[in-house]
Amino acid sequence: MISPGLNFFSLLLIILATYTVYKYLFFDGLNSHIFNYIFFYHLFFILAFFLFAKSNDTDSIKYFTDGQVYQSSSSLLNYGSNLIISISNFLIKYLKVDYLSLNLIFGSLSTLGLLFLANLIQKNMIGHNLIFFLLLMILFFPSLNFFTSSTGKDSLMFCFVCILVWCLDDYNNSKMPLILISILMMMLTRLYIAIPIFLIISFFFPLIIEKKLSKIFYLSYYFLFFLLMIMGLYFLKDILVKAGIISELGGLSPNPANFNFEYLNSRMSVQFESTSGANSNYKDLHKNYLYYYFQYAFGPFLLEGQNGIKYFLTKFESQIYSLIIFIIFLFTGMSYKNKSLLIKNIMFFIIFFSITIPLSLSISNFGISIRQRVILYPFIIYILVSNLKYFLNEKKFNFNFFKSDYS
Repeated sequence: MISPGLNFFSLLLIILATYTVYKYLFFDGLNSHIFNYIFFYHLFFILAFFLFAKSNDTDSIKYFTDGQVYQSSSSLLNYGSNLIISISNFLIKYLKVDYLSLNLIFGSLSTLGLLFLANLIQKNMIGHNLIFFLLLMILFFPSLNFFTSSTGKDSLMFCFVCILVWCLDDYNNSKMPLILISILMMMLTRLYIAIPIFLIISFFFPLIIEKKLSKIFYLSYYFLFFLLMIMGLYFLKDILVKAGIISELGGLSPNPANFNFEYLNSRMSVQFESTSGANSNYKDLHKNYLYYYFQYAFGPFLLEGQNGIKYFLTKFESQIYSLIIFIIFLFTGMSYKNKSLLIKNIMFFIIFFSITIPLSLSISNFGISIRQRVILYPFIIYILVSNLKYFLNEKKFNFNFFKSDYS
């Protein structure tokens, strides 16, 4: 049973302060009604998660209890779970926050990410009312809001992925500091997801920002990129040892001085076994990695055996999510005449597979796979908006009867 020692005045103060700051940030960038819908809808899930946690074991409880007794180490940076625990410790120690207030602070970071995505949709889809609201509905998926409403890596990671894609859309040089901060925070939160995202975006970055660059810049950029890649691979072992980690999948190495890559493989196997007992052990049932990958990446499907409202909602979301990926696939084939857009679509699919394939090899649990899926939603929205903006502006589609000034 959770006994947070609720201080309703402090709780109200956090909500009002967060609302005021966010309202100021998005005063000219987001329709006020939409702002309120997103803010209070996600706030509902933050409060609902608190009730859920009272009778269910969650990582957020562990972060809170560990944060109460955390002793800071001599390391300059903390990674993964240690980062969340150290942040929790600071808030508990110096701001005297309770469990619900801590969830509210982390959940509000996800709210900020959702508002950035809503701004991205609005500024690109203005004048296309139906398309705008269809895209906006993705932000109201229950699982997306539920898994980003509490203390944990998902809330932090989701926030900075949203900021990253917002910066990539309509890029200008003033957004570069935000991009670097976002990537840094993603690496500190989930290194094994942040590294492929960082490498892929770094490779495609000059090709997707839609700015005319000289050939000398391209040659210099990619020479430096591949030089750093070679150096990174050569010193990878030393870098990971100095960082004190192998991967969030394996956690902290018990003896970093004896680091070896076989340890990572063994930890991935242990991770799979430890997550295989919760409703979705498809890999063991079917002995087929390809089949299990589709179950991980797109499931649960409608014909799955689970019953109940939460399973129905999850299955319904999964069908929409699968349909969206299929639509992006079609857009990729249709965008061959627009080099920048085609490259964006290719970049998305490389990011998608670079995340889902490794995780499908180490996770055998629908709850975890759906929770990790939220990291992909910002990229999905970014790519959908980019494609729809192009095809609508180029009059590839005729949606004139949908036009409306919702603002």
